[in-house]
Amino acid sequence: MARSRKTPAKIARRQRAKALMKKLNVNDMDDIQDLFKSFVASALEGGLERELYEELGRNTLTA
Repeated sequence: MARSRKTPAKIARRQRAKALMKKLNVNDMDDIQDLFKSFVASALEGGLERELYEELGRNTLTA
């Protein structure tokens, strides 16, 4: 199987990901899973709040 070429964009993306993981103190798969769960929960909560806002026609969004 041939290795994919490391384009400058891929290298930069990997460097940004490493920097973000270091900043968020991600050290193992458990940390990655916790981060993913938090991200999904926030995304779903934001979507549901937006849907409520649009359905009810008034500001139900929280800060």
